[in-house]
Amino acid sequence: SGFGSYYRNSGAMRNRGVEFALTGYIFDKSDLQWSVTWMGSTVHNKVLKLTEDGKDIIGSTQIIREGETLYSYYVARSAGVDPMTGEKMYWATDKDGNNYITKSTTVAQNNRIIAGSRIPDLYGSLSTSFRWKNLDFSLSTNYSIGGKNYDGVYYGFMSCYYVSEAKHKDILRAWRKPGDITDVPKYQIKETPIVTDDKLVDASYFAIKNITVGYTLPKLWTSKIGFKSARIAASVDNLCIFTHLKGMDPQYSLTGGTSYSYAPTRTASFSLALKF
Repeated sequence: SGFGSYYRNSGAMRNRGVEFALTGYIFDKSDLQWSVTWMGSTVHNKVLKLTEDGKDIIGSTQIIREGETLYSYYVARSAGVDPMTGEKMYWATDKDGNNYITKSTTVAQNNRIIAGSRIPDLYGSLSTSFRWKNLDFSLSTNYSIGGKNYDGVYYGFMSCYYVSEAKHKDILRAWRKPGDITDVPKYQIKETPIVTDDKLVDASYFAIKNITVGYTLPKLWTSKIGFKSARIAASVDNLCIFTHLKGMDPQYSLTGGTSYSYAPTRTASFSLALKF
């Protein structure tokens, strides 16, 4: 046919979850109003069936397996850094089920385990709106609790494959001499590290998406200059995010992988709304 591959429906999965929205009015008077809205969602995913033979679909860091979640991580087990040699160590299991330590990446890759999922336990938004006389204020935030992420951007800066590339400051923690206790192995050019369970980071985050402060001019003022109403406001978008990750924005990674795309920038704006 001239095509080396094609897409098809290769299985079935089930998604179950709960969505909720709660709004509370702390004050609800003519000159004082304050409300808070909390929205949340949960998703419980399960792969029910794969191809006819039920064979796992294995990627570089994830696996699709019957009975597991769709975005399950499938990685080697870290055993830390050898304090005498600075080499990365891994856990493996022999044929009798006994665990042992190896420095072979091939053996480690053959002993990969499922180490969590990208899917969070709970995610949603929290917002509040406040108005006192002519002054108004609003705050909008997003949050996610649970799930894991592979911070590939960060570990790209920790890689020693090319010496001329930019590095993260954490590379200064790399092993240097016998007896050093660290979680960063020795610096070896042209070494290709493998993904291990200690490189999976809690994907929980809390992001302040927008803050707006506004003031509506009194009608006594606006009527004198020919307007029905006038409102001035200042707003900040993407103010900040609190996260365990060092190299990426977890809000924009559905599958748990990373890329070098730009995260939304922090912006400030001012507005004037006039009604004739």
